[in-house]
Amino acid sequence: MLYINTFFEELLLLINFLKKNKSKYLYIPGGSSSVKSVIAGIITRKKIFWHIHDVHSNIMLRLSYFIFSFFVYKIIFASKKSYEFYPNFFNKKKIRIFQSAVFKDGQNKLKKKKLYQFNVGMIANFNPIKNIEFFLRIIKKFKYDNNFYFYLYGQVWHTQKSYFNLCNKIILNNKIKNLKILSKINNNFFFKKIDLYICTSKSESSPLSIWEAVSKNIPVISTNVGDIEQLNKKKKFAYVINSENENLFYKKIKKLCLDHKTYIKMCENSALAYKKFFDIETYAKRFIKLLD
Repeated sequence: MLYINTFFEELLLLINFLKKNKSKYLYIPGGSSSVKSVIAGIITRKKIFWHIHDVHSNIMLRLSYFIFSFFVYKIIFASKKSYEFYPNFFNKKKIRIFQSAVFKDGQNKLKKKKLYQFNVGMIANFNPIKNIEFFLRIIKKFKYDNNFYFYLYGQVWHTQKSYFNLCNKIILNNKIKNLKILSKINNNFFFKKIDLYICTSKSESSPLSIWEAVSKNIPVISTNVGDIEQLNKKKKFAYVINSENENLFYKKIKKLCLDHKTYIKMCENSALAYKKFFDIETYAKRFIKLLD
């Protein structure tokens, strides 16, 4: 209701702001929820780059995207999965698919020695979409194995306190002690602590935390989110598991710990995959080519 009440007031503010801006381009990275920005850009006759990076908008937002997409200059999808989620019957020529890119801010060294303490991590704010309760079921499989330790780096927003309480109850009831939850560190510190990254999300367009792990030469085990399955066929940097099966995750985590040759090969493939798919400089060059 608040969104509706403030819609026209905020739209007017955006229009006035854009009128003062002399650039002929307008980049909108907020996905389909940024309808106000798109309308303001159309009214002020900007050439709009609309960046779509979600795969679970409601039907009204998807419909508004379809209507306003006719009036924008270019539409960028963060993944093929996002592109297939939205209706694009008449806009093929203006559409591009650019995988999200990340800065290579530091680099983990390849671990040539065998790992006797195997650290597994995931970045996820507490949210049912991230499927943290499944992550906890995986950890439970390692409850009595001292060689494995798990890290979860994420925040608890006030809207998700009930979900956090649910997850915390699972931890307490199952006496899970091989997990540390982090909330006040930076990503570089987190990735230096882990040997393997896992993702248990139910749905993602272009999972930045996975791409960040890849940029640090870290192998991945993930549910089939974004375009990871397609990209992984070209550079084997991950195990992609299509079912919510903690036993399969357990077996793959154990394999990468015990099979050091495979682990090192996947580390090397992660470095190659980053350069091919997620390099920020390559992304910038592709984006600049869209400008006329």
